[in-house]
Amino acid sequence: MSILEKTSLVVASLMIAGSASASMISFDSVGDSGTIFYGGNIEQTEVEGLTASTSFTLTEIKTSSFVFDIVLANTTSSLWEESRVSRIGFNVDANVTSVTASSPWVALLGGSFPNQFGAMDICVQGQSQGSCNGGPGGVENGDSASFSLELGFASLPGAVTLDNFGVRWQSLNSEALGYDDASGTGTPVTKVPEPGTLGLLGLGVLGLVVSGRRRRLQS
Repeated sequence: MSILEKTSLVVASLMIAGSASASMISFDSVGDSGTIFYGGNIEQTEVEGLTASTSFTLTEIKTSSFVFDIVLANTTSSLWEESRVSRIGFNVDANVTSVTASSPWVALLGGSFPNQFGAMDICVQGQSQGSCNGGPGGVENGDSASFSLELGFASLPGAVTLDNFGVRWQSLNSEALGYDDASGTGTPVTKVPEPGTLGLLGLGVLGLVVSGRRRRLQS
């Protein structure tokens, strides 16, 4: 196999590895963190420019709880005149017995999102509301919000894994895309390496291959 063929195979493998969706985050030590990126859909149809992210950082482990700092960003593009992320939700692999969010955010044990998203263990609302389906508050276009979230356990686990992430979109208006006061759901999306990053990776791999061939020829 030629050097070029070997390099092409390695770069292709890097592209595949880099495109894997990080839809699960585990925490066992203070300082552990992870970010989930979302794409949006309306009535189960993906729509352009509707994006958000949530970053989780474990800040404290107490006798019977894990405390997180959460940053929720509404990164929706200018295609949308209005958009609001009013809820976030996720599952926890350990048995959660209580959940508390810092004001004005309100956390509930259990809930569900529409658009066929379904149930989740934890629902966090922008303002107090009985249902996770919708309501006031949240994060508008181009803004972000930070809040703390404490998960309580009957027996403190050694680690906590979060998955089944989602966000609830409301007040969606886009003249360009033809939506007027719509609602939707955001789910995790794949993050693909930038083309420039892939190019640098390819050059690095090529250098390694050439260096290895030189050493073989000199031996």
